[in-house]
Amino acid sequence: MDDRHRDTLEAVLERQKLTLVAETDDGLELLGHTTAVERASWESLQRLGRAPSHTIARDADYPELRVTEALDDLARRRVIMRVDIPRTYFALTPLLHE
Repeated sequence: MDDRHRDTLEAVLERQKLTLVAETDDGLELLGHTTAVERASWESLQRLGRAPSHTIARDADYPELRVTEALDDLARRRVIMRVDIPRTYFALTPLLHE
């Protein structure tokens, strides 16, 4: 996606409270309705591939409770995947390349 489409798409996503992962010139980016904790958690998970919330929290430098809430919200919006036993979060990007 290039910059001329990004602003329009961001406005629509924000207004509709939607989130998506887009491939841009800079790599993969989380666009739309997100918080700073969600973005930091998502970026950490992208680096790690898969991890429990305490590992992501340490990497993102946010409290674990806030990161867990953010990750659960991102999983509900289907931009990451969560497995409950043991609770682990997965970045979807590596799964697409398998």
